[in-house]
Amino acid sequence: MITLFITGFVSILQLADTSQIFYSKITSDFTRHSYYLSFTASFTDYQGPVIIENDDLYSFFNRDGTLTRETYQNEIVQRLVKNDFKFEMKFPNKGFVKVVSLAKVTKSVSKGKERFIKTYFKNNVIRKNLSEDERSAVISNLFAFQIASKMEDETGILVIRIPAAQ
Repeated sequence: MITLFITGFVSILQLADTSQIFYSKITSDFTRHSYYLSFTASFTDYQGPVIIENDDLYSFFNRDGTLTRETYQNEIVQRLVKNDFKFEMKFPNKGFVKVVSLAKVTKSVSKGKERFIKTYFKNNVIRKNLSEDERSAVISNLFAFQIASKMEDETGILVIRIPAAQ
């Protein structure tokens, strides 16, 4: 019984550590087309899942120009771990994209990470002809699977970066 508890506790700590490593990687990218983040946000007029590029979220929090990248990164990693994104303002249209739940995407997610990737990507590049809602839902679920995604600088096509450990 005690062994089971300790094993479960260690597993939870390892999962939290893996999440923090992933979040740190994502939030350290400040390029023009940085990695996407996904989280549940609470605005005065919208509550639900959103996606946003890391550099856009940094700009959102750094409107006065006084926030260092290191302070931002530490704060956002902690917010991601706690899922704490409450804003006392209306939903801003700049940068933030609402994620719509789509049965097609949910069904693909239920088949597992590898199957999900095969459904939506070929050679780590997103398949063509996805609607904006479907693309946003895919990005959100990639983040949940801890797979980094971003727009390719030269082509503007969504690509994924699968960690070597996977």
